[in-house]
Amino acid sequence: MAKKAAAKKTPKGQLGDWLDKVPEAVQEAADDYDKAHTAKSKAQGKLNTAKENLIAAMRAHGVRKVRIRNGDKFLVVSAVDKLTYEKPEDVPA
Repeated sequence: MAKKAAAKKTPKGQLGDWLDKVPEAVQEAADDYDKAHTAKSKAQGKLNTAKENLIAAMRAHGVRKVRIRNGDKFLVVSAVDKLTYEKPEDVPA
């Protein structure tokens, strides 16, 4: 009996909940979520870098707005280095 109790004993410093049994479908869903969350975080980092690069390039060349999506929208940089999306009719030529 002492061996069974020792086998189930929670390691020092652990809460023990990581030993809980989880259905396979739940674990797979959790793993899928974690992968998607990691991908989102990496994509957010790339987006932030692209935004910073765009603002720097626009500032360096004195460009206030740039067409995107085949002219359906503009990216407009503000005085506080903020980018906004605007439709062409919203922005004077």
